[in-house]
Amino acid sequence: MPDHSGPWRALVVDDEPPARELVASYVGSRQEFSLVGECGDGDSAVRAIHELRPDVVFLDIQMPGRSGFDVIDDVGVDAMPLVVFVTAYDAHAVRAFRVHAFDYLLKPMEPELFAETATRIVERLAHDARADQADERQPQASAERLDRLLAALERERAGDERLTVWDGGRAVIIRTAEIERAEVEGNYVRLHVSGAPHLMRETMSGLEVRLPSSRFVRLNRSVIVNVDAIREIQPYFHGDFAVVLRDGTTVLTGRTYRARLRQRFRSDR
Repeated sequence: MPDHSGPWRALVVDDEPPARELVASYVGSRQEFSLVGECGDGDSAVRAIHELRPDVVFLDIQMPGRSGFDVIDDVGVDAMPLVVFVTAYDAHAVRAFRVHAFDYLLKPMEPELFAETATRIVERLAHDARADQADERQPQASAERLDRLLAALERERAGDERLTVWDGGRAVIIRTAEIERAEVEGNYVRLHVSGAPHLMRETMSGLEVRLPSSRFVRLNRSVIVNVDAIREIQPYFHGDFAVVLRDGTTVLTGRTYRARLRQRFRSDR
């Protein structure tokens, strides 16, 4: 992050050109920001975040392929710049703040609303820059506090009791309590239910929101498991864990998710 008061580097991500151009025009109209890039999909957004290192990302949620939540999963919550979601779907608001979004703007966005958010962004970035200079440990401490808040919010989320999976023209109703694990398979998620797999057209981030947080834990970008299906947890390299399930499957935790596993089982003791 720059050690001055601006201009702050901004990236705009939206698969709809009119919406992307509108946000880009708002960003470009303010001298506090420097528009460093525009992306029309999640894949290019992940690359741009790594290459351009923006200070703030105006991020759409519903996009083909990787959603806005998937972009955050791929980059890593702790590695993401400041995130402002810009979307037409207010149903995603709770999920947005669970991944530490700074703000949430609904389309169509009025210039006055953007101006209010822009002012808050500048204040936040300037504050964080000063904090970085004063104490390099401050961002880590803040991230740890947010992780604890995230864990608490997850415990409160009930999720769906049942999921509907379409198979050959028929609807299969699956009780979430019977799901042992879910894993990414191409554009689908494979649900393992008492040994019988079912393919569901859903993103992993979307499924995570729908599953009861009291029963399920996400271990990495590609796998969510039912805590009742876990047989043991073994230490692994660099602070990660090897999670052994009752069917013998071993799943390694990802860096972004290992804190959730520690929190979950610390709470269960």
